[in-house]
Formats: sequence, structure tokens, C-alpha cells
Amino acid sequence: MPRTSVNLLDPLQGRRWLQLLTPDPDCGFRLKPNLNLPARFLGFSLNSNRFGLRGPCDDRGQGVVFGTSFAMGIAVNNGENWWDLALPTSGWMNLGLAVGFREWENLLGRYYRGSFDRAWLLYHPNFWVHCRMYERWRQSGTDVFRALRWRRSLPWCVYLKFRRAYRRPKQLQSGRLIEVHSDGGPFEIDTEYVGMDFDKQSELFERNLEILSRMLSRFRQVTMVRLRVKPELVPDNVANQRLRRTCSVYDQWYEATRSGLHQRVSLDILEGPPMKLPDYLPCDAHWNARGNQCFGEWMRPKISTQS
Repeated sequence: MPRTSVNLLDPLQGRRWLQLLTPDPDCGFRLKPNLNLPARFLGFSLNSNRFGLRGPCDDRGQGVVFGTSFAMGIAVNNGENWWDLALPTSGWMNLGLAVGFREWENLLGRYYRGSFDRAWLLYHPNFWVHCRMYERWRQSGTDVFRALRWRRSLPWCVYLKFRRAYRRPKQLQSGRLIEVHSDGGPFEIDTEYVGMDFDKQSELFERNLEILSRMLSRFRQVTMVRLRVKPELVPDNVANQRLRRTCSVYDQWYEATRSGLHQRVSLDILEGPPMKLPDYLPCDAHWNARGNQCFGEWMRPKISTQS
């Protein structure tokens, strides 16, 4: 599979990803421990550590990283993830996993035995979508595969692939999808990517902000980095009203999070490095190798100054 065609939203590629996961009653899922897969399986090589997580796993170190899939590292080869470039293997534990805040807190309690000196939170607007998803899982009384309908059967995934192909022209016509032609593109943009109405989810926000604050307050020093996502990088002359509305929703959730955490936690705030669309995969939402390198090189000296 060509590297540029990696797209875990594709049902057949996503099916291979789901085959690597195992349900977990505390955090929803983890990767199977100690994976070491060649690129031919997913389109990129991938390993996992002894905890079924990715990246540094010093459970008695000084620092912990929290975040969703961008923190975890995905869609690029081993050695190209941002943490390969930024974090030493000793002294750090990466708890990045695409789950909610309660699940991170459970991972921290289960695995981390360090000094709670530093926490880095890689803020992504999908935080709140994940909190809602994993609340639904907990309320279901089943495992995460059943609750979130992560079906891995080949016939089902083939059906989903054809359904996506059938719907795509209508989504382009309606403006739900747009294509941006740029170096390394065209880039496909979902104009409602992880957008969620803040005013309708105020109770979800308060519940989960309390969990996040409780977890982060255990650390002596906390840094939150805002990561920008593909929809925010679309040129103005291409963006439609639906996309602009989604980006304003990102700002609303972020400002509420920043303000809420500041009232509860001693917090440093950083804006991540400037990114461009060619730092992302054309169809998938994640960074490519160039994007990981950009973030890793930006992050490395900031980590070093805290050491």
C-alpha cells in the first residue's frame, strides 16, 4: 500500500487496525502488547510496548504525555512518530490513546508509578467527541466493540466501503466534503470533522473537565499544547460556511477547556508549531512523516528545557 494512501477511515484499512485492538474494562481498548508489524499490514510499520500502548513506557519516570491518536502516534513508520524524535526513552511515559479522560485517568492509576513531575496534554478538538463515545460505552454494559459498533467482519467492511463511495459525490455536492488541491494532495476535508455543539453538551463538558482537572492536578507542572487540525488549514478562498462554523466550534471548546483548567490546575499554555496541509495525509486526519517531524522537532527543545 503506498504511504500516501494510508487512510484509517477506509473501512478495509480500519478493519486491519481494529484487528490489533483488545477490549479493556478500564480504558475501552488497548493495542495487543508487544506488537511488531511490518508496513505491509497497515501501510506503515507499527509496534506496541508491554502495556499495549505506544512510545516511551518508563512507568517510573518524571513525565507523562496525554492525548488521543496524535499523541499515541499512528499512520507513519516506526522511527517517524513525533515521540521518536522528541522524547527520550527514559523518564517518560506516553499514555496517548484515543479514549476519554476517565480512561486516561484509569491508565494512569494502573500503570504509572513515577514522580508526577510533568504532564504534557496534546489538546485536539476530538477530546470531547471521545468523552461522549466512551460515556456511551460505559453506559452500555458491553465491550467497546459492541457499544461503538466496531465490526470487523469482511462482508460488513466491504459494504461500508461501497456505501462511502456511493455517498461521496453527494457529500462533495452538499459541501460536507471539500477537496483542496495543494502540494501532496488533493486533500479531502470533512467540514464537520469532530465538530460538536458546545451549548448542547455543557453537562458533558463539566463532567469531563472535572475528571481531566483531577488527573492533571496530581502533577507538579502541566503544559497544554493546542494542535491544529486539517479543517483549520484550509485556505479562505476554498472554505465554505459549514467549515467556518466547525472551526468556530473548535475555538469555543478550546477556550472553555483552557479557561476551566486554568481555574483548577497550574497550567502553561502553548500553541503548537505552524502546520500546513502537506504535513497531513491526503484522506486520513493524521500527520504524515513530515508533520510528525515538524511537531517532534518543535517539541524536543521544550522537553529538554524541563529536564
